[in-house]
Amino acid sequence: MKWNTEQAQAINTREKNILVAAAAGSGKTAVLVERIVRIILGYDPDKGESFEKTPIDKMLIVTFTKAAASEMKAKIRKAIKEAINNSHDEAETAILKEQLELLPRAQISTFHSFALTVIKEFFHLAENLEPGFTLADEAETRLMKEQAINELIEKHFEDPSDEFIEFMDCYSNGRNFHEVERLITEYHEYLRNLPDYKEQFEAMAGNLNMSKEEFLQSGIADIVFSMARKRAEKAAELFGQAIDILKDSEIAKYPEALQSDRLDNAMNIISCADRRDWDGICKNCFLKDVRFSVAKKSRPEEAERYAAIKDEVAGLRDAGQKLIKEIGEMFLADLKGRGSDVNRGMSLDEQLEEMSRLKPTIDFFGKLIWEFDEIFQSYKREEGLIDFNDIEHISIGMLKNPEVAAYYRDKFKYIFVDEYQDTNLLQEEVICLISGDNNLFMVGDVKQSIYKFRNAEPEIFIDKYEKYASGADLKSVKIDLNRNFRSKPEILNCVNETFQGVMAGYDNSAKLYPGFEYENHIENAPVLYEIKNDGDEKPDALEELKNAEIEALAIAKIIKENLGRRFYDTKKQQSRTLMLKDIVILSRAMRTYGAEVYNVLMNEGIDAYINSGDGYFDTLEIRIFLNLMKIIDNRRQDVELLSVIHSEIFNFSFDEMARIRAEAGSNMSYYKAMTYYGENGESLDLKNKVRDTMDKLDYWSDKLCKAPLSSWLWDILMESGFYIFAGAMPGGRQRQANLRALVQKAGVFESTGDGTLYSFISYLEKIEENKNLSMGESKIVSENDNLVRMMTIHKSKGLEFPMVIIAGFNRKGQKGGGISVHKDVGVALNLVDGKEGWSKKTLMTRLIEEKRRVEEYEENLRVLYVALTRPTDFLFATALIGNKKGTDSFYEMVSWPGKREVIPAEALVYETDDRADSHIDGSNNRRYIEPLDDGIYEGQPTKEVMEEVYRRMSYRYPYAKAGELKSKYSVSELNSEASQERAEKEALQGELVSRLILEMPKFMRESAKLNSAQRGIIYHGIMEKLDLRYAGDLEYVNGACDSFVEKGIFTEEEISQIDKNKIAAFAKTGLGKRMAEAFERGELKREKSFVLEFEKDGEKVLTQGIIDCFFKERTDEGEEYLVLVDYKTNRFDMGKIAEESHRLRELYKVQMEYYSKALEEGYGLKVREKYLYLFDASMELEIS
Repeated sequence: MKWNTEQAQAINTREKNILVAAAAGSGKTAVLVERIVRIILGYDPDKGESFEKTPIDKMLIVTFTKAAASEMKAKIRKAIKEAINNSHDEAETAILKEQLELLPRAQISTFHSFALTVIKEFFHLAENLEPGFTLADEAETRLMKEQAINELIEKHFEDPSDEFIEFMDCYSNGRNFHEVERLITEYHEYLRNLPDYKEQFEAMAGNLNMSKEEFLQSGIADIVFSMARKRAEKAAELFGQAIDILKDSEIAKYPEALQSDRLDNAMNIISCADRRDWDGICKNCFLKDVRFSVAKKSRPEEAERYAAIKDEVAGLRDAGQKLIKEIGEMFLADLKGRGSDVNRGMSLDEQLEEMSRLKPTIDFFGKLIWEFDEIFQSYKREEGLIDFNDIEHISIGMLKNPEVAAYYRDKFKYIFVDEYQDTNLLQEEVICLISGDNNLFMVGDVKQSIYKFRNAEPEIFIDKYEKYASGADLKSVKIDLNRNFRSKPEILNCVNETFQGVMAGYDNSAKLYPGFEYENHIENAPVLYEIKNDGDEKPDALEELKNAEIEALAIAKIIKENLGRRFYDTKKQQSRTLMLKDIVILSRAMRTYGAEVYNVLMNEGIDAYINSGDGYFDTLEIRIFLNLMKIIDNRRQDVELLSVIHSEIFNFSFDEMARIRAEAGSNMSYYKAMTYYGENGESLDLKNKVRDTMDKLDYWSDKLCKAPLSSWLWDILMESGFYIFAGAMPGGRQRQANLRALVQKAGVFESTGDGTLYSFISYLEKIEENKNLSMGESKIVSENDNLVRMMTIHKSKGLEFPMVIIAGFNRKGQKGGGISVHKDVGVALNLVDGKEGWSKKTLMTRLIEEKRRVEEYEENLRVLYVALTRPTDFLFATALIGNKKGTDSFYEMVSWPGKREVIPAEALVYETDDRADSHIDGSNNRRYIEPLDDGIYEGQPTKEVMEEVYRRMSYRYPYAKAGELKSKYSVSELNSEASQERAEKEALQGELVSRLILEMPKFMRESAKLNSAQRGIIYHGIMEKLDLRYAGDLEYVNGACDSFVEKGIFTEEEISQIDKNKIAAFAKTGLGKRMAEAFERGELKREKSFVLEFEKDGEKVLTQGIIDCFFKERTDEGEEYLVLVDYKTNRFDMGKIAEESHRLRELYKVQMEYYSKALEEGYGLKVREKYLYLFDASMELEIS
């Protein structure tokens, strides 16, 4: 591969700390991997220079997810193998092979995995940590926090202090203590993500006690002066535009009024902000009332001109005034009723005094937080658990020991950090403690830092970038990679024009430049579709639709218009047509919006899949089954009970449910009403149905005492028939996968020791309540499934698609949390007077809110950047323009630089209606049958008529046999029909239909021995993915299987139940060596699917199947032919080799004939040899 100048610099620079600012699509991972390979070899081929070789186990390579770590390891493995294949030096090849052996043990992991390694290696230094500790998941942690906060509140109420009573009076809502509980747990969670969090809290609290001079010279004041300057600059711009419009329209009077009473104020605020003149800013926040009116009688022409521009000018003036008002609210606390006298507002001294009054409250609040922390930690110690925060804090504590830090500094000669822009303060602390002064390689893109809500600190990247760029640190360097090898030039231009002048630091170094030169390139300009739905009077059909559904109709229209368009696929190096699977719909959130868009797409005939765990608990199958679990645990839950008995589980109709309530009366719970009706009901059938239902619930409740929770849940799913019902619903595969995931989650939960149904329900409720926790919908689609993907922008990070539609471009942005704490500002609560009953924000709270507002704005810009840099060829956005603009929407934040098209919402609805009204020759297959007249036949039928009726009614269709045939058969079915003996037929089904049977859920498989069919699936999967040239090496097979586990292809349990020696033995056979040679030539095909037409009972039907393996060879005369191989895992009796061989040849004869026919018709070559390879016997059978 040819590297550009910047890439080569990043790969080859030595003995320096390197920060690589790698823009989207710039090949950062390839650069990182190449650098690692060259360090292993100790050679720079570009310069022909050698340096010290470093083995892979002397490097630390960290990233942020397990999937990313596994992918990184796989890419390094691939790069080393390619280097081996390209090497002509025996010594170099030996080094590379040794690295392959070391790779499984190399420290390529997440930050948390590395931190766990530190804890395990230096466990003796840990305090209050049991040897058998396990990692708690987030839902378990939530439950423990709930228990801890309850204990804390109860403890203080047992012996309440005056401080506690006052605090509860001020910050609880009078009915319960939920608000106090929320404050303690949320502040605690924020603080725990800081190093030395107790000390940092004390420092932040200290900012409440500052003099005026200290405040004005502090970094905190920078926030407020910066805010004033930016808002005043924008206000000045708006006032200036209004003045220009008035002057252009020759309105004589009002430009001067706007200049003196608006624009001058804004300019003065800018000047005062630069001088840090607090009082000066305050004076300029009081604006005189400027009303525009033109005397129609004295100046009729001017009045007419003014009428044409009045709304526009007034809009600009009001927007500017709103910004000035916001400055006043920050500096003066409140502008209402203040008039023009600055002394009527709160002075800075008064506001600082108000802040200092809060200090004792914050100090007591801190004590509550630390008490909660101790109780929470004790709960975890009792259960032998640690959470992710503990991992970071414990490892940092260990690394602060000079000997431990020295150990890792000596161990790792090179440290690599991928996705550095997502580093948090704790992770940065770890890196600082173990890195040397010139061995750190950090790569990332701050423009793609979109995890602030998960405590990522993009400021770490920004500060280091500025420091390295300044040249102050001679041992450090920053390198910009801004050549984009993903997107076509018109998309890059759209990205650059969108963010220049809007995103801080988006200069020529941050801009994206094309990585390729395209010949004969057809431009596909990015388009923003503005869906106009802003009229006051709308058609009924439009009024009935939700906004998301209207936008979804536009998205469906865009998809249909672009399907089949040709584009040049740079990865495949070929021109091809756009398919559904090439398209992704991105949105900031998918919880409700995504489901509404999905339903419209499906109704429009566009297959789609939502890749989001947000809606797991909103799915019908999970909601009903959770309700069933709840009423088994506690019958007296009316809403849940009604939901379950009306579902397919018990099939009560609305009439039956109403009858039960009517006869039992309304003065009791519905559960008691059912109990009453079961004893006294009038309808015997309904009475028996109620009794059966109550008996079934009692039976399931009793059964819970006798079985593990996960087994019990699975039994209920099957006994109730609900699992089968869910599979029969639209999207049944997904629904069943979701139910299996619930059972699997129960198995994990009960392994923690608390396997009660009540605890599991509480655990699930915590996951549902917390937006940052997710069950994650079970993924059942693969990359090759031809359907449109729908996902959040966050999930799309790191991915690319030929066509991207950014939906909801005008939907309002998401706001952050509601706690007043920020590491760079301070900590606060509202100032409350419980006796007088008032609550107000102090200056500190307003400063924190402003800091967070700026950070949220910057984060939203970065989220948009990620979305705009996902497409390779086609980029579209949809914005529903209604009567209100989306607050903090992308549409408000940036100006779309590309093409815009307007779609009236009415047109989308009418277009749909037209399709619905179409007849059989239209796009909708609907037939409309006119009603028959009443008088069809008069009089008595004659003999001739009767005979004709009889002839017609007794007609026999001559091709009735064809009706018994299926249009498509699997090879397995055809082979089964050819087998006469029952035993052989059963063996055939066990082996050949193994890929078609429903897989047993993993939670049931992991503890049980795999059957022959399941082992067969694993053997086939491994044989499909192995590099056959090295498969004879058992160490290679072991390493490959380990990588399959890391990638989630197979579980460790599955891999443990196959014999890897048999795979290595196969590769050493004559057949295995021939296959390896064909693989080397690129003439071996594996897992090739086919469809073949043939005649059956006089009718043409199709058969389909998957061929395990075939390869091409040549005779001595150069004639090409094919060799067919099929793997079998049947049990083989070695004591009866001849009989068993004959049986298997006969058993699979028909199958191999169909495979041969398919290959010969598809490739035009003769299949000269056909083999079964029997893994159980480690032998091959040739089929004649």
